[in-house]
Amino acid sequence: MAQGVKGMRYRRKYLASNALSLVGKQMREIYKLRQGVEEAFRCLKQELGWTGLKHRSSQILEQHLALSLTAYAIIELERHKTKHSFYQFRRGLISGRIPVPNLVCDSFPLAA
Repeated sequence: MAQGVKGMRYRRKYLASNALSLVGKQMREIYKLRQGVEEAFRCLKQELGWTGLKHRSSQILEQHLALSLTAYAIIELERHKTKHSFYQFRRGLISGRIPVPNLVCDSFPLAA
């Protein structure tokens, strides 16, 4: 194994990390988080327009990313309330089985 990498076998999988201080249980907990992180990026790319960004200014790019992350946070908040996966929640919104969340934004001052 390469220098500076710690590896371990867990059941039928092999896990690796460059954090040499991790013990087995800590490494397994971090790997459990990986699925959620990958789902978040998949959602941002497929559903919220992160693929093919061609903004000419960094300000517009930052605004696009900020709005996308805000939309993702709202989706996740509502999704957790209904205890659905992201894709179940998405299908429910599209089919009308899940009503569109009524977001009260009066208490949030928005810049023009």
